[in-house]
Amino acid sequence: MPFVTPRLVATIVGKIISLSPCVGNISLIMSRLLQSAATFRDAWDTPLDLSRFQFYPHCLNEINFWLENCAKLNCRKLFEYSRPVFTICTYASAFACGGHALFIDKEEFELLYKAFSSIESALDSNGRELLAILYSLKSFRSLIRGKVVKLYTDNKNASVIASKGSTSLKLQRQVLEIFQFCAVNNLSIEIEWVPRSLNEYADSLSRVVDFDDWSVSTGFFAYISSLFDPFTVDKFAYPDSAKRARFYSKF
Repeated sequence: MPFVTPRLVATIVGKIISLSPCVGNISLIMSRLLQSAATFRDAWDTPLDLSRFQFYPHCLNEINFWLENCAKLNCRKLFEYSRPVFTICTYASAFACGGHALFIDKEEFELLYKAFSSIESALDSNGRELLAILYSLKSFRSLIRGKVVKLYTDNKNASVIASKGSTSLKLQRQVLEIFQFCAVNNLSIEIEWVPRSLNEYADSLSRVVDFDDWSVSTGFFAYISSLFDPFTVDKFAYPDSAKRARFYSKF
């Protein structure tokens, strides 16, 4: 490939997207940059040097992805719909994200709150919303593994990007991280936009200021550990600050 016609690129993209009933929305996500390459043209049948296209290496990665994984991803049954058994609502403010999860047929629910790092806070609103989606899925992993989940966000751009991918490489990496998490945990998610008026609880959680979100340094913890028997449980921790695999968390 670098010399190909836009028509050939469009044909490849069309065949990949046509796989969506069998493989899901990864067909849209992992052809997003190839779709952009198809528009890099003056005429449909004039050969182009796509090596001049800024996303050329990523286009090759997308093609190689399908060559290596097409058969592995072909696992959906046609004409079979599984109703979501779990709903998750997420919201991202400028400094934190919040979410809540609810079993559709039960009254049980779980909460999420996570403060963003300074690097995460510097992301645009779409990036922070994608982080909220990823952190919510990770937080509720033990409950939703192997299930179908309906996820609501009040950021319309984020709902589209999470389902179809983005030509922004930063956002695309976040979308692929969400896909990889779902694949590893045999999780199927349906993402839908809702107005903010219907997402007020997740909104309020994201605006909590947790003054107890602190931890000791790794060096100090190692010193304390050397004075006593090895610790097995970390009390009052967060996933990012926990010093042991087993820990208690407020959210």
